[in-house]
Formats: sequence, structure tokens, C-alpha cells
Amino acid sequence: MGMFDDVEFKYRMPDGYEGRSFQSKSLDCTGDEYVVMPEGRLHRRYSSGYPDDVRKPLGDIAFDGELNIYTSELGTDSWHEYDLIFVQGDLRTIRCYQTDGHLIFEPLSVQQSSDPR
Repeated sequence: MGMFDDVEFKYRMPDGYEGRSFQSKSLDCTGDEYVVMPEGRLHRRYSSGYPDDVRKPLGDIAFDGELNIYTSELGTDSWHEYDLIFVQGDLRTIRCYQTDGHLIFEPLSVQQSSDPR
């Protein structure tokens, strides 16, 4: 079993899946924990200090590029995999492997303000 990082992302994906906890091998693969904030910025919230006991800075890491995240549902064969595309630290697009669909990311505050309820 290889190393990975944990990524929390509370958002409805292009295929309708609403996950929360994902794994990724696109970052340092040191057991660190990250969260995609509602405005679409990637933050490190825990640094393991692996492999040399030096902890990395917490907070916004201004990630630029593709962040591949994935998860499976316990007790099923259901696999969910996505690429989150960040440009200059901002999440712009979500690509879904299951449907080959794409979704332009809208921060949750924009979604909530456009909700007519």
C-alpha cells in the first residue's frame, strides 16, 4: 500500500456524487490533510512532518495544476474519481472520470445566493 494525502471536498460533483473525504497522490503523498475551501482554494490543515520531521506550513497553498482525487464507497464496488483543475490557486473546473463530464466550479457562496428559496 502506498502513501497518499487526504482531501476533504464538500461539493456536488459532475456525476451527482456528494462526497466529503477523498484520497490523492497528486500532492506530497506524506499523509497530510487538505481541504478545498468553499471559495475554491486548497488549504493544508495538517502536516505529518514525514519523512524528516519537518512540518509544512498550514493554510492556503496556492495550488496550481491538476489535483486527482478519488474514493470508494464501503461495501460497494462504487468508485469515484475526479480531477480538480486549479489556476493560480483557484479551483476552476472539475473533471469526472466516470462520465467524462466537466463542471465549471462555482463557489458555494455563489450557489447559495442564486438559490430562489
